Amino acid sequence: MDSGSDLGFDMEIVSYKILMPGADSDNLCLHLHWPIEPCIVPPATSRNHATPVPIPLATAEIVELSGNDAIVFAQSQFSSDVALLTPGHYQWSAWLSAQGRVRHLFALLRPDPDRLLAWLPRGSASDMRAALSRFVMRAKVSMRVVPDLVVHDGEAESTTSGVLTPAGSGWLLELPGPTPRTVLLAAAPTMPAPDSRHLTEWQRADIDAGLPWIGAEVADLFTPQALGIERLGAISHAKGCYPGQEIVARLHYRGGNKRGCFRVLIDRPEPPEPGASIVSASGGSTLGTFLYAVRSDALRSRGLAVLPIQESDHVELALESGERLEILGPAAESERSH
Repeated sequence: MDSGSDLGFDMEIVSYKILMPGADSDNLCLHLHWPIEPCIVPPATSRNHATPVPIPLATAEIVELSGNDAIVFAQSQFSSDVALLTPGHYQWSAWLSAQGRVRHLFALLRPDPDRLLAWLPRGSASDMRAALSRFVMRAKVSMRVVPDLVVHDGEAESTTSGVLTPAGSGWLLELPGPTPRTVLLAAAPTMPAPDSRHLTEWQRADIDAGLPWIGAEVADLFTPQALGIERLGAISHAKGCYPGQEIVARLHYRGGNKRGCFRVLIDRPEPPEPGASIVSASGGSTLGTFLYAVRSDALRSRGLAVLPIQESDHVELALESGERLEILGPAAESERSH
């Protein structure tokens, strides 16, 4: 047996001797040719496994603060201890009014020594920039709304809480909650059509995690204690003064907070708007306010609401339109109960 490749492919040549009756000289020898068909077995390492692709959800609302005084200015205005935020990390923070009410709640990223990014999960970056810029005075700090970043569901991407993990053109952040979730803030060549189903699932996970995001409809209404943002690390009781610090410290050390954030189930599929009032089912004045809500199933929706702590256990609640509400539990307990 031998082989040849004059025809452009390998040939196997096999000699067969055909025995014929008679003398040895009568025996015939035939040479048969046929092509060899190669059998290629790819190595195991060549098999491709699909890599999760981050799913775009919405345009990111981000305010950038930059300049020599960016850190000092943020430390004087925000409720977290910005001085402890090192480059390559992030923390949760808030900007309060002088009356100790939360204007904006955000993740504060420090990608560079003299640059901060405030990402607002709900709310308007342009509104925050316009209001915050009035307090710059002589500080060497510039502010702008970052227009080209998109919020993505990071899906299975792993990161460490507090660490700003570079990912392509942006960063990964870990979100608080019972189920590990990451958000990717990154540029997108073009913003695709919103995936309403996935966005609803994402917001439902925010509610299950008890994340009290603040939009324009409920800005400047609630104290940090009523929202429960201390558990996010958004409040520092050890740093110096910032707007609303005296009110926050008094409630923390002396008590007196009478309201809390609760997960609520609504007896209708259409979610109430942020800022919608909650009343007693038997009639009476307003008892609470919705922060935000989403559709839960074909019959119900769910949301986060600020309610009186003492009355939440024994008062039947409803929307002003009459649909009943069921309290699922305090927002702060959601991380342990799922």
